[in-house]
Amino acid sequence: AAGALNVQQNVSANGTGAVDLRTTSGDLTISTGKKIESTGTGTIQLVVGAGSILVDGSSATLELISGGDVLLNVSAGVGSNTTNALDLNATQLAVSAGAPGVYAREATGLNITTVTGLNGQGNLSGIATAGNGEIYLSAAGALNVQQNVSANGTGAVDLRTTSGDL
Repeated sequence: AAGALNVQQNVSANGTGAVDLRTTSGDLTISTGKKIESTGTGTIQLVVGAGSILVDGSSATLELISGGDVLLNVSAGVGSNTTNALDLNATQLAVSAGAPGVYAREATGLNITTVTGLNGQGNLSGIATAGNGEIYLSAAGALNVQQNVSANGTGAVDLRTTSGDL
């Protein structure tokens, strides 16, 4: 889509089905209480060419749910700060983002690894920011860093787990 993409209803794929949402310009905003989900092990891929992935509100509602992979390729930020972080429950994660950075909370454990892109999108490995973007990722379970995590310039990296190993 060209322009902003507002998720105002739940978006779901069943089983191994994938969800691939893209916008070439404008933010992708997930409304309060809504989710993007693959009910099984399918991949969730969000690509934002000129904008951010934002959550509408600071509730702890899970916005991204997949027993499989999550790939986020964003020109600007993921979430806007630690209060308005993207809440997810996934197995594997790879992110490329700009400023202000990546702000995400994982409901269980998570592997930071390589995720295969869908429908012509290239693969992503690890978590990386540009434009001095920072990285904040908390997990309620083990956080396994299998690929590089790199904040650009003056951006800081803050990885934490409340239960399990880092």
